[in-house]
Amino acid sequence: MMKLLLLGVAALAVTATPPACNRNKQSTCFKARMEDRGMCGNFTISVLEGQLEGTEASWTNEQTGKVYTNVFRPANPCGIPEGIKNGDTFYFTLDTRKVEDCTHCMAFYPAPASRINIRVQEGPCSGK
Repeated sequence: MMKLLLLGVAALAVTATPPACNRNKQSTCFKARMEDRGMCGNFTISVLEGQLEGTEASWTNEQTGKVYTNVFRPANPCGIPEGIKNGDTFYFTLDTRKVEDCTHCMAFYPAPASRINIRVQEGPCSGK
């Protein structure tokens, strides 16, 4: 009887214990740099902190020959503040709202094919 009770307590302890760490959980706040604020909303943004799925591990701007790592193009270029210039770092979160259509020119400028909808934060995200 005692062994059965101990076995029950052990089973309860194992199932009630939360996982030690969820290593696969994706961060919700990211630090980024505006690498190339190309014309007509064709921006290249690199992720500096955080693991973001959907970025391009390596991408070369065919016009300049410059190679970038961990980059994407914002799906919502009109949501990127005009004050963010090439080389500026900023923080963002993923934006799950519908991508707002905005008017911008149709001129071509090289940018990563990968598009991610983001919301720029005013400063470092809370908890960072």
